[in-house]
Amino acid sequence: MTNYFIYDCAYCVNRLGNDRQRATLTVEKIVDFTIGFYRRNYFEGLFLSSGVIKSPDYTMEHMVQVGRKLRLEENYNGYIHLKAIPGASPKLVQEAGLWADRMSVNPEIPTEPNLKLFAPKKNYPAIFSPITQIRNEILASKEEVIKYRKAPRFAQAGQSTQMIIGATPETDRQIILLSSGLYKT
Repeated sequence: MTNYFIYDCAYCVNRLGNDRQRATLTVEKIVDFTIGFYRRNYFEGLFLSSGVIKSPDYTMEHMVQVGRKLRLEENYNGYIHLKAIPGASPKLVQEAGLWADRMSVNPEIPTEPNLKLFAPKKNYPAIFSPITQIRNEILASKEEVIKYRKAPRFAQAGQSTQMIIGATPETDRQIILLSSGLYKT
């Protein structure tokens, strides 16, 4: 959605302190591009990620609007993958999952001390909070669908995540332990 960031993470090419041209697409523009490309068979889905514009909630609200408009106004049945923005309200993350087929959250850096060192304004627990919420919402949704066939589905294709490896000095063991823990939970 945008390469603008309010954060100045040392590992990010789009960090606030990096002198580069910025662009932000409106909700309407993203919807128009998506529908146009979809109708011409250029792709079968949308993967929407974003830098943080004014705040996590502001950014997440715009991503939710894209999903909502695609599904309700454009009757778009293609694939939608939305990135949850760490620090966004649980209500916005929950609504995003109703429009998205899959959601994801990036832990960024494998350990909290290195995240604080390289991205001092980011909060490690705030990154893991939506990962846990998405897992719980998916499980609750599956139970609801068993009881009520027409119950809304939450991120029915599941969730995924990514980490930046090599920007910080974590050991292979630390990376594997975090990855293993994420898979188990």
